[in-house]
Amino acid sequence: MRSIEILREEHRVLRGVLDCFDSVLAAASRDSAPNMEIAGELLGWFERFADGVHQNKEELGLFPRMLAAAPEISRAVLKELMWLHAEERRRLVALRVGFASAQGPDAWERGRFVAAARAYVEFQRHHALLEDEVILPRACEVLDPAVDDEILRTYAQIELDALGPNPEDPHAFLARLRARAKELVPSLVPAGHEDLCAGCDGCRVASPGACSRGF
Repeated sequence: MRSIEILREEHRVLRGVLDCFDSVLAAASRDSAPNMEIAGELLGWFERFADGVHQNKEELGLFPRMLAAAPEISRAVLKELMWLHAEERRRLVALRVGFASAQGPDAWERGRFVAAARAYVEFQRHHALLEDEVILPRACEVLDPAVDDEILRTYAQIELDALGPNPEDPHAFLARLRARAKELVPSLVPAGHEDLCAGCDGCRVASPGACSRGF
């Protein structure tokens, strides 16, 4: 189902952004203002896209259809995930507050922000892994493909409401972020085809033989 594959795609981009954030945090901890500037842009993306779009697609588009199709089965697997969504939002609000304090000269506040941000990165990695390995396979089991178009219409409305009519593609954001981060962290080199391919125009696959850019 295309609605499920879209979520998998967005998880792949999220992992790339998290990896980049991790490297930027290492540089930010060395008291470099431009690194903190990128960290602020990343926080904005997490608020706007990872939470405001991606999680809303799950909560308003996918999960209600799972509950309608198989309430007993779906309720059991979604209970923990909804807690994770609430906890992710709580941590993100706390990070925004901590980021404001970290802009000042106090090295302790900056260090506290970096430590909390690294914990957020690990939390989000666990969250995405749980969805990829448990929630999305269960969605494939219980959903009738006939609801795919309905879910996709919900996704489209969520994107329009949150991002407007011409949003930046998340793959393009990741590619732009990598280019900026590499100026500050030269060791930030993509580890494999999946990372290299994240910014390909029109390429959304992980198979080197199928990549439109030849990676």
